[in-house]
Amino acid sequence: FNVPCEDVALLGVIAAVETNGEEDVVWLAESCTYTLPSAWIVDHDGGSPEGFPVTVHGRGATISGSARHPVFVVNPTAVLDLNGVTVRDGLSTSEGGAIQNLGVLTLTDSVVSDSEASSGGGVVNYENGRLTLTRSTVSGNRAVDLGAGIRNRGGRLTLIDSTVSGNTATRYGSSGGGTHSAGA
Repeated sequence: FNVPCEDVALLGVIAAVETNGEEDVVWLAESCTYTLPSAWIVDHDGGSPEGFPVTVHGRGATISGSARHPVFVVNPTAVLDLNGVTVRDGLSTSEGGAIQNLGVLTLTDSVVSDSEASSGGGVVNYENGRLTLTRSTVSGNRAVDLGAGIRNRGGRLTLIDSTVSGNTATRYGSSGGGTHSAGA
């Protein structure tokens, strides 16, 4: 799927990707900013034991939650690969401001920034989730409590040549301004 620089075009592709029962590759318009009206829910889309992967090539594009909702929710057994994408301006009143991962999520040459949640301001990786960042940056995120950049709640977290910095946990005595990992 080649997505022109239009929010409505991306919404149409999201609907197709989630229902076609096959591996999908999405190419975003170079340097475009897309604003989603709600989170992109990545569900298991056939395949066994994990769903068919969804690969998003950003080419420097940004996907924004406009500080109203998380940008991505990766459900159990779903597979999402983000390459060259900036994910920003996510908001959650609980966990995972930009991304909530319960499946398999890989970020390569990507950025998660300027998002906010009670914990896991940038990303929350839940138990059984697998999160891998390669040459990626998590910065400028805020959380009231645990893991302003990344909160790992018992899932598998792998960072390769990546940076987690400039994130802020705001409550006095909170921990994990960058990352907070428990139960893994």
